[in-house]
Amino acid sequence: MVVSDLIEKIQKELGTMWHSETDLPDSMPGGLGGRTIPKNQVSIAVFILLTLLLAMIFWNAAANTDTVGLPGGGGGGNVDLDTGAMDPINGNSAENSQQEFNVSVEEKAIAEITYTLTWEDEQANPGFSNDPDEFSLAVNTSWGEYAETPMTENGGDGRGEVSLTFAAPGVYPDTGSAGEYIVTVTMGEAGDEWPLGIPSAGFNDPGNDWTLTVTYTYWKEASEPVQE
Repeated sequence: MVVSDLIEKIQKELGTMWHSETDLPDSMPGGLGGRTIPKNQVSIAVFILLTLLLAMIFWNAAANTDTVGLPGGGGGGNVDLDTGAMDPINGNSAENSQQEFNVSVEEKAIAEITYTLTWEDEQANPGFSNDPDEFSLAVNTSWGEYAETPMTENGGDGRGEVSLTFAAPGVYPDTGSAGEYIVTVTMGEAGDEWPLGIPSAGFNDPGNDWTLTVTYTYWKEASEPVQE
């Protein structure tokens, strides 16, 4: 069979299907019972009815589904990550002492929070050497996680730093991560100052100042203004 014969046969079959008729049942509502209509109209009507039915099913399912936030991505595309910081907390620790205090973060859906303790040792007087100071930092988060840094000496330039970062559990908006944090600052040795070559006649260092900074990222509604 050549291609032209095949095309002609297909055209005839399509024509027969297009013009074929079917009788509607007597129970058909709307005065259509017993009428004869082309079959293609029946197929189109069934297709439209099925399409409408499926659309109603999907619409109902979407209307009754709660949007749940995703880790690291907010919820429903209507939240953004923003950054915040508390005013620095300044303090002073005596040698071999421990200070515990509460840090209250305003009610935000915290995604991640960082505590950084910094200090700067005094410079040695001319002709003297200065032993380093020691500090460690511990934090108990509002959701029960605890971490502590090792006891750390300041560097040769007199500056020291220890830091702890916590990623909040859960997803937006139910992080449960704002509120009270228990912070502990521990000072070990406060390095004394010694005359060069005479290690037995030093000047005692009673302690040192320090600064605690708290920075964080948090979820906010997309319509909220971004912090400057």
